[in-house]
Amino acid sequence: MMITGFRNMAFFHLLLAPLFSLVLILMMATGFIMYFPGLFALNKIRLLKKEVVAKDTMAFYFSKPLGYHYLAGQHADFTLSAGTHTFSLASAPKENFLMIATRMRPSPFKKVLKNLRVGDQISISAPAGNFVLQTDKKAVFIAGGIGITPFYSMIKQHPNHDITLITSNRMPEDAPFLKSLQAINVFTKKDGHLTWKKIKKIAPAGALFYLAGPPSFVNALKKTGGKNRRIYRLLRSNCNLAFYGRTQMVMENPKYLVAEK
Repeated sequence: MMITGFRNMAFFHLLLAPLFSLVLILMMATGFIMYFPGLFALNKIRLLKKEVVAKDTMAFYFSKPLGYHYLAGQHADFTLSAGTHTFSLASAPKENFLMIATRMRPSPFKKVLKNLRVGDQISISAPAGNFVLQTDKKAVFIAGGIGITPFYSMIKQHPNHDITLITSNRMPEDAPFLKSLQAINVFTKKDGHLTWKKIKKIAPAGALFYLAGPPSFVNALKKTGGKNRRIYRLLRSNCNLAFYGRTQMVMENPKYLVAEK
């Protein structure tokens, strides 16, 4: 009789074990989502307006969801019918709208984005990224082309911070937000390639360098320090985040990279 009872209990446990495991997994997953909602959250946003901000470059303004908080310099995923793309948030957190800017290429995603009408809805993920301003040090922003977008957000959010902005574009008309930015150092094709030697003449001592732009721009700038292996290793050893064709890097500014003033 006792043996039969044990057998029944064993069968009962075997029957319910998968169920208990499933409940435990669901509880763990629910807790994970509660603690990390940004990985799963999608918000609906509406297009407010769009405008041309440089040659073949457009800015798109969207409504800002209630409670949508981010840091200047962060990025988010934007989802349309043509797929999902990551963009830096060029708007400042203190502004009551969200804004992105992008080069308009003939890709399916960009075509759908360009053809959005005011009032159309798309989805945006929670913000992400640690490419943000360290407010305890002077900053040197080096932007290649559309890499200006995270810096545009930081400059608007921290207007009183000691920032030196350097942009590199083929022509002045290729530089986004040029008219709205002050005290900007613009390098174009006629000035030759941007090099660390040129940057040293502009950068203040004790500053922190921030570099954002297409991989080709970042790699070209790295090569200008190729003769000094110490600089090259320094560049390679620092944070280098690549996503959707854009490379961002933050590096400590050593004394031999700044102008002695």
